Amino acid sequence: MVCCASTSHAIPVEYVDEAKPFAGSDRPPAASGRTANALEVFMNYRVLVAAVVVLSMPAVSSAQQPASAKMSEKIFAIPKDKIRSLTQVPGAGFATDRIMVEGKKIGYMYREAAKRPEDTGWRFFSGDEDQAYLNDLDHTGVYSINTIANYDPDVVPYLGTSAPCAFEKIEGTNKYRRVTQ
Repeated sequence: MVCCASTSHAIPVEYVDEAKPFAGSDRPPAASGRTANALEVFMNYRVLVAAVVVLSMPAVSSAQQPASAKMSEKIFAIPKDKIRSLTQVPGAGFATDRIMVEGKKIGYMYREAAKRPEDTGWRFFSGDEDQAYLNDLDHTGVYSINTIANYDPDVVPYLGTSAPCAFEKIEGTNKYRRVTQ
């Protein structure tokens, strides 16, 4: 199991698919005895690199890792004990540190077709991230949808929208408008 962060805000998500080889290897990580790095995993699943983070780590949950193997701890804007149940939407999505660490509201979100049962397809951004920020995989994490909703409860009414879809926040309101391309 690949764990995306070492705090209780993040949830473990398995990304290894025995049927698909990873870049630089004719066998998947499980067969080759190595752990896929973030770029290999997400390029393989065609998820936007700008919206991903999974670091090369041993295939164990964060609770099983020795302290020396854990990722650096992020200080989240909302402490774990303040997370409330706001939605029953199961699964996970990607969110940037501008939201989760800096506490900014969600300015842009999109949903693509999920490629894994635990992935909802939702991707959340504050809207002011530049490409350099997004390219640094340390600035994005995988979190439960309920945890993300706690950072901006205004997204809750939109979480049932089927993929593909995209929304941007209407400035000065708690509403979002659908973005069409």
